[in-house]
Amino acid sequence: TATLVCARVTSSPDGHSAAISSAGPLLVLDLESGVWRALGRHDEVHNLGFSRDGRLLATANIERVARVWRLADGAAAIVHRTDSAVLGVDFSPDGRLLAASTVDGSVWVGPVDEARFVPQEPAALHARLAAATTARLVDGDIVSAD
Repeated sequence: TATLVCARVTSSPDGHSAAISSAGPLLVLDLESGVWRALGRHDEVHNLGFSRDGRLLATANIERVARVWRLADGAAAIVHRTDSAVLGVDFSPDGRLLAASTVDGSVWVGPVDEARFVPQEPAALHARLAAATTARLVDGDIVSAD
């Protein structure tokens, strides 16, 4: 069992994963094994969304970017950068396009190019989460773990 301070939680359509955002690392929980994985550290996430096949996770955040994460290896790519905070993200049914909405009311739709993905996983945080049975995150850092 894990206790986390989080802002958003969503589960993958295939039922294998749950994504949890906080004011720090983006966490993915493998619902079958119970293993946590930290995918990266960034500012407040407004929205999360899995692709229908559960392979990709999109985030919308105050950093004014829509980012897509590949769960298999933790790699990520910024697929859209804007002048205002990104509030929402959603994949097309085939996972090849991402839609992003911003605080100024604009909507962007564009391709998800996995050739642009770059490794992002913070190994030290991942190791601490994997070893913990209980974890508490405050301001993006683990403050207690069993």
